[in-house]
Amino acid sequence: MENQTGFSESFLLGTFAALGGLITIVFAAIRKSRCTALSCCGIRCTREPLTGKEVLTEIKMEEGTNKV
Repeated sequence: MENQTGFSESFLLGTFAALGGLITIVFAAIRKSRCTALSCCGIRCTREPLTGKEVLTEIKMEEGTNKV
């Protein structure tokens, strides 16, 4: 079924899902980075990165969720 834009609903759903996945990957990379000042697409952010202990805790949590 096509809507008023001429694109099928499946195409639009797939496009939005791909964009959402890309945004998720970018934010995951930013979260794990050790940078204090970030700038992307005109948006700037200054932050305090995770400490070494917090990073180890995060890794342990991720390993626990990956086990089946």
